[in-house]
Amino acid sequence: MNDSTEEIFVDDYYFKDLIKKFDDIKQIVSDSNHKESKEFNVQTLLQGCIEILNTGKNSLECIQDGSCESSSIVSRFLSYEKCIIASFKHCSESNLIYDNLIMNVKELLTELFKKASEIQILFFSILEKVKFDLSLNGDLSLLLRVLQNIWYGAESVYNVSNKIMATHWKAYITMLKKYAAELKDNIIHDEQIDFICSEIKKTISSFHYNDEASLKLSMYMMSVLVKLCSYGCVSKSHNVLLEFILFLNSYWLSDTQDAVAVKDRLSQFVDQLVLLLDDTFLETFQSSCQEIISSNSSSQKMSAMYIAMLLMKRLTKTPCDQQAYQIICTVFNLIRSVDPTMCCYNVDIYEDLLINLTSVILVSDYSLFENVEKILIQNILNIEYWPAMFSTDLWMIVMRYLSPDLCNIQFSKLARLFEALIVFPCFTQCPQHIYLEMLLKRHFSLVTNKNQLVSCCPQLKLQSLKSTIGIFHVSTLSKYNALSEMIKIISILPEQTNYEHLNEEIVHLWSSMKDEYPPEFLCALVEVSVCSQKLLKTIIPKTTKILSSCTYDDTTEMKRCRLRLIRSILLHMPRFQEKLIMDIFLQYLFDHHPLVQQWTIETIVYISSVTESQNNLIYLLFKQPKVRTIIKDYLEMNINHTYNLNDLIQYFEQLSLSGKFQHMCSFNGKLGKVLDTLKTDIDCLNDIVNKTQITADELGRLKEYSNLLNNICEAMK
Repeated sequence: MNDSTEEIFVDDYYFKDLIKKFDDIKQIVSDSNHKESKEFNVQTLLQGCIEILNTGKNSLECIQDGSCESSSIVSRFLSYEKCIIASFKHCSESNLIYDNLIMNVKELLTELFKKASEIQILFFSILEKVKFDLSLNGDLSLLLRVLQNIWYGAESVYNVSNKIMATHWKAYITMLKKYAAELKDNIIHDEQIDFICSEIKKTISSFHYNDEASLKLSMYMMSVLVKLCSYGCVSKSHNVLLEFILFLNSYWLSDTQDAVAVKDRLSQFVDQLVLLLDDTFLETFQSSCQEIISSNSSSQKMSAMYIAMLLMKRLTKTPCDQQAYQIICTVFNLIRSVDPTMCCYNVDIYEDLLINLTSVILVSDYSLFENVEKILIQNILNIEYWPAMFSTDLWMIVMRYLSPDLCNIQFSKLARLFEALIVFPCFTQCPQHIYLEMLLKRHFSLVTNKNQLVSCCPQLKLQSLKSTIGIFHVSTLSKYNALSEMIKIISILPEQTNYEHLNEEIVHLWSSMKDEYPPEFLCALVEVSVCSQKLLKTIIPKTTKILSSCTYDDTTEMKRCRLRLIRSILLHMPRFQEKLIMDIFLQYLFDHHPLVQQWTIETIVYISSVTESQNNLIYLLFKQPKVRTIIKDYLEMNINHTYNLNDLIQYFEQLSLSGKFQHMCSFNGKLGKVLDTLKTDIDCLNDIVNKTQITADELGRLKEYSNLLNNICEAMK
């Protein structure tokens, strides 16, 4: 580049002249006392602005043709960028500036914008060739100024031209990547982050399902946001980012058509954003969660759980026990505070939380699990359903990955807890008893060496614990004369490890089956039989009675068990039963209950996959068009009917009228249960009074409640 080229650089004089012309235009348009022709004067000034830009364009074209690798050249044409930004802003505000003159200057404004865009593209092409030496303070400062001007240019055209805006961001991100190592700790993106988050929120708040352009713009801006957070510092915008992510998650929890469309396109960027943000964001999230928990917004709480899940995912790659413990505590606080209905409608978050919590626990030190173990036990021994269920699910998933010895040790801890609590008379009436009982059952099923468990868990000698986990020894069925007792015993047999010695008696029950036997007995008999292949082969000839007794009045459970029996005897099924099973399939495929339809289709699909084309039954079944249609619709998830609230109300009204449904608030037969509960509470109260010192206030309350009971007795006389 020679001296003659340097002389045609646009200096600050041209920039000031351009700004003055823009200011003069505003003054002329707003001056109601302007005596000359506003249109002519404004057009003259705009033409002057275009000439200034044209001069700048010619200069840049000369520079582009020469050698322009030195960073010193950049400082000479920063005025170009200032002119471009000023022109873009003027064009973006043109409707407000020109008011009713806008149509008279439309062509000139278009030309102005076009010239500014051309100069900007030339500027970026030159910038790509320049090499900055960021070990020099001058070059670092210069590059930061250049990047700031590019960002201001992108901001100024946001509502004018998406194409030009994208060109700015492309140049900005390219420079960030090129000098990523040097810029990482020197460039702060708070201003850009605030702007992008604000604009996306505005777009999403007014979004409509068919507005594809807005959705694409939001997607692009989200991708820019992720890159800004990847290649620069976030100083004061952690709260902005947190509020933004909470806003997006809360929005798509509404599950509307608009929300689903937004979630499908933007959720991947939210995940990336949370995973790459620094520890300061985690601290900001932790400090904000207390306010979220105290609020009445269930959607905010579910959104916070989603963020916690993503933070957990990040900790699986860079474990930190202290951070993990804090987030786990936050997760349980959120679960305890959230509306259970929200958990029901957001099963995905529940499952993802379980998976990522488990992952963090398994990759961390054992000390973390010891701390988490206390949280799990606290939640299991609390009355809230969702925290207890989540805790038991998490416990079970972790146990699956522990060694057999550790699994046995953890079971013995639960057994000791059960032993300590079962002595209280009121414990069996509490929800905590149900939670702990179910966890013991599930955990016991995981134990591979149950003989070894006996040596480290003496509590297994307790009859109450044996009953809880389903350990029974049934020597014979003959002593159970009452049908109700027989049903109870047969129902628990599938849970036992060995009941082959009862096979003959079970076969006898099949042989002596009567029409008046209740469905509960038949279902229990089916379940205990299909669990043993040896028993199953023996009873196949005796299944005709239960298969042929199919009626439309059968209970849903009876239909399920009949299908389970058909599925189990598939490989041993005699040909003479095919017609019988065909009739059952045809009846159940068009049953009014959707679950019965589902079970039937699943059974047919299973039989078809196992026997392939050799099964004559399947061949005959699929010859019928209506059968093919219903199975095809099910497999393709084509749902013809949707149920609304009125359908449910009508359904329960029909049940009430038919006498099959009675509301649980009916008081018939409730007095005995209430008295039993009262007796248990009195026993518990007596135990507490004998072991503690009662205060005068407590004694007064005790006498008051005793008088209430006496009043009830007197009233009954």
